Amino acid sequence: MLFHCEKSILLSAVNTAARAVALRSAQPALECLLLCAQDATLRVTGYNLEIGIQADAPIDIEKQGSILAPTKILQDILRKLPDQTVSISADDQLLITIRCGLTEFNLTGLPPIDYPQMPEIDRERAFTLKQNTLCDMLSRVTYALSDNESRIVNTGALFDLADGTLHIVALDGYRLALRRCRADHGGEDLHFIVPGVALRELEKILAQDTESEITLVLGRRHIQFVMENTTLVSRLLEGEFLNYKKAIPEQHKYQIFVNTRELQTAVERVSLLIHEKIRSPVRLTFQNDSINLFCQTALGRGNDCCQSKGDGENLVIGFNNKYLVDALRTVEDEEIILGLSGDLNPCVIYPIEGDAYVNMVLPTRLRSD
Repeated sequence: MLFHCEKSILLSAVNTAARAVALRSAQPALECLLLCAQDATLRVTGYNLEIGIQADAPIDIEKQGSILAPTKILQDILRKLPDQTVSISADDQLLITIRCGLTEFNLTGLPPIDYPQMPEIDRERAFTLKQNTLCDMLSRVTYALSDNESRIVNTGALFDLADGTLHIVALDGYRLALRRCRADHGGEDLHFIVPGVALRELEKILAQDTESEITLVLGRRHIQFVMENTTLVSRLLEGEFLNYKKAIPEQHKYQIFVNTRELQTAVERVSLLIHEKIRSPVRLTFQNDSINLFCQTALGRGNDCCQSKGDGENLVIGFNNKYLVDALRTVEDEEIILGLSGDLNPCVIYPIEGDAYVNMVLPTRLRSD
């Protein structure tokens, strides 16, 4: 194998595929990147048996071939090389030679036959989105993913495509995040759960400022996210996801209109008294055209006030400060509606116009004074 490639292009492909490399594995091959040079393209593959990433880079090829290269040292070398053309070769003794200008490195690789084959997926069920649309949706739901392995389906997000609308839903038992967008799909309705670890890596890969498309190809047990030069493959999670349509209240006793950033900032201010070892809920009192906020811990007391529209009739609700701030932080709208019904009912955050998103936060039971 022998090829030449610009350093920046090569390093980008290597760093992208490295996101799926196992940090530690009983199989040494899984700690490596598979470099495959063929037909003027270098395909760099990382795979940890749960997710796999393939990144393609254009190259000048003299001799095609493939080799397994140790990931970390390859990344470290490429980062330190001058911004010039890099030449990489591998011989029959698995010796990898990296040259750039006056710099040369020799590494020992592994045979590519040791690398596990990534799952193949048919293209019978597929649909396409704009990359920036999917990236934006993921950035606003992944905060609600659960890290509790006892309920494995909640560690992933539900993709629910029906009637030309895609819903992406994440929840962890204390909060729920939902985003909607139009997605044309001529076939049957699709419902599948993608692991959070795959979605977080996908979110990092997606370019937020591009109108390029991404195709989601659904298999029986795996899914592919296909972009122009990158493909991410992930297993799907199996299990029964919560019926989110029934979980989100449709009617609310109180509707409170409030400025998003003003409420977020007020919650953050009174939360300054809360630390990991000193936990206490933030108490919100919904009065006529104002929200009073209060927090008390062993460090002291904090009070604040936020202007609003709508009378909550002095309804008092306690919230985990982090859960409430996380939900508010994902909202771009200047103003939102808080849907409330009682001190033990969830707070539903939704837009004044349209139905592009729903954030829901469950309250914390307050102790009687």
